[in-house]
Amino acid sequence: MVGRRSRHLVAAATTLAAAAILFLVGFAVGSAGGAAATEELHVQPLPDWFLPIWDAYGRNPAITPEFDFASLYSAGDAEPAGPRR
Repeated sequence: MVGRRSRHLVAAATTLAAAAILFLVGFAVGSAGGAAATEELHVQPLPDWFLPIWDAYGRNPAITPEFDFASLYSAGDAEPAGPRR
């Protein structure tokens, strides 16, 4: 009986160890960013329509899609005042 019980215990321990290894390998692969890396490829910090505008202002970090472009012009000026730096 002792030999049979011992074999069952070894089999259970081996199964548990194999399951733990599979879990840790899966966790490591998931943590490596495999899925997140593909999602990052589709994220753009600025919309495509804004890039020519940003280039026109020398890629000034103060100029964003939310920038108040009307503030560049004063009521009496015919020329734009330029971006604030």
